[in-house]
Amino acid sequence: MLDKKKIAFLGAGAIAESIIAGLLSEKLVTPDQLWITNNNNVERLQRLWDTYQVKVTHNRESLLSSADIVILAMKPNDFSVAMEQIQPYTNERQLFLSIVSGIPSFHISKLLGHRAAVIRACPNTPSAIGKSATGIAAGDFASEEDVEIATLLFGTIGYVAHIAEKDIDAVTALSGSGPAYIFYIIEAMEKAGEELGLEKEVTKQLIIQTFIGSARLIESTSEEASTLYRQVMSPQGVTEAGFNVLTEYKFQEALIECIKRGTERAKELGRVYSE
Repeated sequence: MLDKKKIAFLGAGAIAESIIAGLLSEKLVTPDQLWITNNNNVERLQRLWDTYQVKVTHNRESLLSSADIVILAMKPNDFSVAMEQIQPYTNERQLFLSIVSGIPSFHISKLLGHRAAVIRACPNTPSAIGKSATGIAAGDFASEEDVEIATLLFGTIGYVAHIAEKDIDAVTALSGSGPAYIFYIIEAMEKAGEELGLEKEVTKQLIIQTFIGSARLIESTSEEASTLYRQVMSPQGVTEAGFNVLTEYKFQEALIECIKRGTERAKELGRVYSE
């Protein structure tokens, strides 16, 4: 499906590199099919060329000329300027995959000046090791084949969920931001271990394995999360004592509000960047 297609990346950050690595490791494309640019970080482009032998350029016309798929991977505050720069070299036959937070597909089509097929995607940082959780949402002009291409492409970096575009801000806050929340919890557990006198590396490895094991356990069962955490607790035992502190501090409520606020912020940024 990607055979002989030219894929152009606007933006050369960590997620873009993960996609490049995934596509090449799965042998879905060859390096000469991948064309990369960024604003002005020549050293970054040189490193990508050295590592993957992909095509690098700062010439927008060369980048987009005959491109079949365009991956929009720049920062949101660079988006409008970037669209203005590339608009003359785009056409309705191209598929645009946007991993830029907050920019609606209709606005991308509007900036490009034609009925652009746009699919928005929200990968997360575990994409660096092929374990991303990515939600993809098709815009009005994207076809079923476009969705299949996007699924194949983002499938090289992990799990792909098909969602409605109205839900992508919630997915951004849930799984897009989710690794930050999990690392924050891990940091707290590490600090607790330190304060209790545990050796740092042992603490780290115990926490990591606890997260890995818990994730695999819930993946392998039909039981609800609430059932699984109750199975750990004995009446008046160690886990219950700790759990009562989490309840007292309204930990679960705080995390729910955290994700809701992230969703609201994604919507706010979408309105700002779409004006």
